[in-house]
This record gives sequence, structure tokens and C-alpha cells, in this order.
Amino acid sequence: MEALNALLAARARLAGSVLRRGQAGQGYVEYALILILMAMVVLVLLSVVGHETKNVFSNVSVRIVAP
Repeated sequence: MEALNALLAARARLAGSVLRRGQAGQGYVEYALILILMAMVVLVLLSVVGHETKNVFSNVSVRIVAP
């Protein structure tokens, strides 16, 4: 009976460690998805606002060079 209890305890520890590893992997995937979403938002914003930003810097540089 003692051997059976030891075997069941070992099985429970193993199942717990597998569960924790799976949850950590899930967290990494969630962080990766958040980073991908943020990168997509930045790219969209740059494509929308990029031309205006370029015009602002061009105007500033023209005014600095030719007063």
C-alpha cells in the first residue's frame, strides 16, 4: 500500500509540473501575440502619419538652411 501511495504521489507531482510548463508556454504565446499586434498598430500609424511627419521635417530643415 505504501508503494502505491508513493506512485500516486509521483504521478501527481509529474502532472503538476506538466501543467505549469503548459501554462508558461501559453503566457509566452500571449505576450508574442500582444507584441505582434503592437507592431501592426505602429506600422499602420506610420503609414498613415508618415507623410505628414516627412513634410514637417522637410519644412523645418528648409527653414533652418535658408533663413
